[in-house]
Amino acid sequence: MDLDFGDYDAPDYFTEDMIPEDMDLSDLDLSNIPEDVLEQLMAEYFQNNYETYDYESDPQPVDISYVEHFKDCGLPTLQQAIQIIGPLLLLSVCVKLSSVTGFPKVLVHLLSTATGLVSLYLFFHTSLHFLITFSILGYSLLFLLDQTNYQRKGAACAVMCLLYSFDLLCEPYVLEKELFVAEPTEWHKVRGSQMILAMKIISMGFDLDTGQIPSLPGPVEYQGYCFCVGSVIFGPWTSYNSYLEVVQSSSLNWRWLFSGIFAVFLSLICLLLSTCVSSILFMTTEYKWLQAYRDAFSFRTSHYFVSYASEATAILVGFGETRSDDKITWNIPVARPWRVEIPRSLGEVVVSWNLPMHHWLKAYVFKISRPLGQFPAVLLTFMASAMLHGLNFQLAAVLISLAFISYIEFGLRKKLADAFSACILARSCKPECVHNYRTFHPIVLLMNLVFGLLTIFHLAYLGVMFDTDSSLQEEGYDMSHTLNKWSELDYASHYVALVTFLCYWLI
Repeated sequence: MDLDFGDYDAPDYFTEDMIPEDMDLSDLDLSNIPEDVLEQLMAEYFQNNYETYDYESDPQPVDISYVEHFKDCGLPTLQQAIQIIGPLLLLSVCVKLSSVTGFPKVLVHLLSTATGLVSLYLFFHTSLHFLITFSILGYSLLFLLDQTNYQRKGAACAVMCLLYSFDLLCEPYVLEKELFVAEPTEWHKVRGSQMILAMKIISMGFDLDTGQIPSLPGPVEYQGYCFCVGSVIFGPWTSYNSYLEVVQSSSLNWRWLFSGIFAVFLSLICLLLSTCVSSILFMTTEYKWLQAYRDAFSFRTSHYFVSYASEATAILVGFGETRSDDKITWNIPVARPWRVEIPRSLGEVVVSWNLPMHHWLKAYVFKISRPLGQFPAVLLTFMASAMLHGLNFQLAAVLISLAFISYIEFGLRKKLADAFSACILARSCKPECVHNYRTFHPIVLLMNLVFGLLTIFHLAYLGVMFDTDSSLQEEGYDMSHTLNKWSELDYASHYVALVTFLCYWLI
């Protein structure tokens, strides 16, 4: 065995009691000492200095230096985040400037496509070919349906997107990798962008059916919309008509830049909360529910980081422009963290988690399936969300659980509100409500607080499996991981939901 000690000197390995007094440690050349002698001396050193220390009996608490923690965690995190989202922000600004400076619209569409593809390559490298193939299939289907005057383009696009996702994700497992298409790690990387692209294709199909889009766009406009750099990586979903408004807009002022920079600032704050603050939150306790809340909090704040980053890119491209009293502002809210962290109900959390996706699901799933009944429409909406997220058991289990728990809570609170004429509905009452006991009545405040705490309990339970295990994150969380996490918490949330349902049924 060859031992390589690099640039270390003898004092790094030997203490003074191991070396004769007349020997100068600084002049000692380790290369001249026989290997067996050196190994014996090192073994004695480590035994004398480490094995005699009893770590478990150390009464001293862990001393955390928050300044050092920020240097070790905060600064590298911020640096890496800026390196990741910086090019995306610059490319978004380029598209906005091209539309403002009067470029021909076809060139703006081409630039939107080109910058989007560059962004995809920076994030996913060669895996972007899954998305390119997906967009080509989507336009080919829309073109074929348009030529044949088929009247259900939205439904056909939804089926195509489902089959494409099933082929990428499930075929390797169903066919035992004989027709292997996508590695789990590759699929997990592009899953978010694939979801946004599927939502764009499906919404375009339904908008063509309803006439909101008068005619099928050309391939240049279509690709510019699908690969718009403002939404191709982090989202959010935007309609085709809103994309056309961005291309045709020539507005620009300091509020546009300030809104984009402020969204970036909020995203970085949320990232620090997710990576650096949550890691030291409740670190001295072994109570499993506090640990569950910490893990769920880390996941939620990482989602807020993505939400604000998507808001920043969308604003810098030009989405969210509004005019009022000759004043132009830019605002495209993606998430409302305060309504998730301090919730009124689980239904409000679902809405505030991702506002553009909520709008998409409500417009293209819930309203269309509403004739089937309230609960079937809710269930189909959450199932559609699970399918869009990639047919993953963990996400499907969480979303289906959310559907049942939120629907039960909605029904129970409606019955209680009607029985006691109190403002304790799952959604806040409007100012003109006819309840006898209004929002600031002590009993109403207490009841809403109880339901809010119950929602925090459900969020800790449902979010606990989204841990930071890098090996699981790369391939996605499987069924055993989800069930193990919930079993550690004794399936408490589901039992509470069952009790809530019994109360709803008995009242």
